Amino acid sequence: MPDLQESEQLSELYKLYGIAAHNCCNIEYRIVYLLLGPKWKETVRLTPERVTEVYDKLQSIPLGSLLKVSVL
Repeated sequence: MPDLQESEQLSELYKLYGIAAHNCCNIEYRIVYLLLGPKWKETVRLTPERVTEVYDKLQSIPLGSLLKVSVL
């Protein structure tokens, strides 16, 4: 049976992992919003449906790929 210190360390590890995952999600969210303007500008005949389509497409891209898109 693990002692109290190991349990506290494991709890701290999970807490730090949760904070890191939350920060990555925030970064993805903000990059998507930064890219929306330029992507909408590239879209021909922008309609509400196309706006949603462009947003959904960007929202589905993982962080690494979003970073590549933002550099291009």
